[in-house]
Amino acid sequence: MLTGLQIGDNRADGVNIQTRTRLVKKLDSGVTIGVENYSNYGNTGSFGDFADQNHTIGPVISVPVGNGFSIFGGPLFGVSRAAADVETRLWITNSF
Repeated sequence: MLTGLQIGDNRADGVNIQTRTRLVKKLDSGVTIGVENYSNYGNTGSFGDFADQNHTIGPVISVPVGNGFSIFGGPLFGVSRAAADVETRLWITNSF
């Protein structure tokens, strides 16, 4: 669970609440496949219903490319009205 609190003159009341879930399996080849879910429930000062919150889910893959580097990516599909229909992610990661 992630939380955030705004400060300053234009701050929103309450605390922003998010959760993230990741289920993955590392294959013998070193490739990792799985599924991720991201949910942003909004601010505790004004929680909306499910449709007004940002909920996404999608497959992920991580492919090692050598020297500790991997290419990670996958689409996230919106499952609530407030979420984008599709988000595409592509990251280069490094283990050290």
